[in-house]
Amino acid sequence: MWLEADCNLSSGESLVRQILHGKRFMKNEFGIDSKVLWLPDVFITAAKEACDSEDIVVRVYESYGQRTAAKISAGFDIQTACETDLIETKSLRSLEVKNNTFEFELKPFEIKTFMLKISR
Repeated sequence: MWLEADCNLSSGESLVRQILHGKRFMKNEFGIDSKVLWLPDVFITAAKEACDSEDIVVRVYESYGQRTAAKISAGFDIQTACETDLIETKSLRSLEVKNNTFEFELKPFEIKTFMLKISR
């Protein structure tokens, strides 16, 4: 189930109300009792081929203003993933990739850039 409530000025009550409304809608319209909820707070702002290699660059940012854990899953084979600086010149750290998915944490309003080596 996708939930896109107004999280900037929301209260706990309004967020719970939105979740219940979404669960009821999924049950009535599709006969599904949702067990998973997406509350979008991390956005991909760029996905492109790197300038000096065939790697893929992915840039994300945290928009909610709080520390959060996130993951990126791809529909293609990721051989390696590393966090890089904003101008894509220095590798900061390698990330573990499992089933074409890697996880990371973001601080409030933080921007991160990742370099992905993929199978072609």
